[in-house]
Amino acid sequence: MTIKFFYPEESFSFDVYNKTEDTFSNSNPNNCWTIEWLLKQVNLSYKNVSTLPKGSCYIKFNIQFPTEYTDLKYLPNSIWDNIRLNDNVFLLLYQATEAIPFYFWNYRWNKLKEFLQSKKIPPQKVKFICGDLDATVNHKINVDDYWSYVDVIGMDIFELVHNYRHYLDREPTDIRKTLKSYLKQKTKKKFLCFNRRPRPNKQSLIFYLKKYNYFDKGLVSNLWEDNDKLITKEDFEIYNFDGSNYNDLKFLVPVRNEIQKGNFVANQSSPGHLYKNTHFSLVSETFTGSKVRLVSEKTYKPIMMGHPFLIHGTTGTLSYLQSLGYETFQNIFDETYDLEKKPKKQLELVIKNLDREFELTPLTIEKIKHNQNNFLKLNTRHRIKTQLEEFL
Repeated sequence: MTIKFFYPEESFSFDVYNKTEDTFSNSNPNNCWTIEWLLKQVNLSYKNVSTLPKGSCYIKFNIQFPTEYTDLKYLPNSIWDNIRLNDNVFLLLYQATEAIPFYFWNYRWNKLKEFLQSKKIPPQKVKFICGDLDATVNHKINVDDYWSYVDVIGMDIFELVHNYRHYLDREPTDIRKTLKSYLKQKTKKKFLCFNRRPRPNKQSLIFYLKKYNYFDKGLVSNLWEDNDKLITKEDFEIYNFDGSNYNDLKFLVPVRNEIQKGNFVANQSSPGHLYKNTHFSLVSETFTGSKVRLVSEKTYKPIMMGHPFLIHGTTGTLSYLQSLGYETFQNIFDETYDLEKKPKKQLELVIKNLDREFELTPLTIEKIKHNQNNFLKLNTRHRIKTQLEEFL
């Protein structure tokens, strides 16, 4: 199977139209934010064609985090004409690294909808690859007069992304060696927790880690910048499980804490010493609750490094990992947090798990070794290839 991208020539990239915003990612097979990169990873062939082929073909947009979509007005009208007038030409929106479709960020996506409707592009001519694993269902149950009728698929690419990123690092960690050191190391902090972008769920997690005196028991990063803003009282109430005073956040949250020298950006690599010097990972995921289901590189980091994990993430994350052959740690934690749909109750259960005593048992060792080996096999490569072949 060879996927055909139509318009206009082999070396073309839509990012040349980023006039006022970063609407498009560079169409580069070495950029893991693009479909070209993903196709290369799963060994699916593709080519750009400048003349209309007989079979299905796609005008692809590697779109960034939702913008105001003002850059679309700079695109040639021939793009929209080709989609509208030819039955075999589709618009392909690729954003597998994000899980923020219209039911997550309605305002921005409505900007795109209004533009496509102005160009008379029906939803049946749009295909969307999204990072929300439940996108197909969510597009149907969150009713919209346009987006509910596009052909959408949710896809987890972050197992591949993190493997790729890790081995591009200048000093790649020998992960098997790190696991051996972890098993030998006797004195450890209780947990490891990365926090970079101060989203509401992360600020709330940091607040409770400090309020209940867990923060200093772990290695917890808080890469707060001077221009970052404290979450609103309304956002905090989504997570406020014990009636805390909102005003207390300003004393506990906006305090920068680096656990690695050199302004460490935690999503690019996995420093081995941070894992061997902590008992387990408290994964602070991108999103929580049940609005979307996303598993990012934040979850795959401890899996790859051979670390037990507790996840402050989206509902059903653990069951999804189990479906991929990974082991979770119900022998250590109360994993009923994975069933909770309300972020408030979910966070409460995660925090309560930090009271549990940790013991590195033979069962736990067996699980972390299994997970590391399963990760290195990259079994999802075949699954993603099949998904793409069926979708496109």
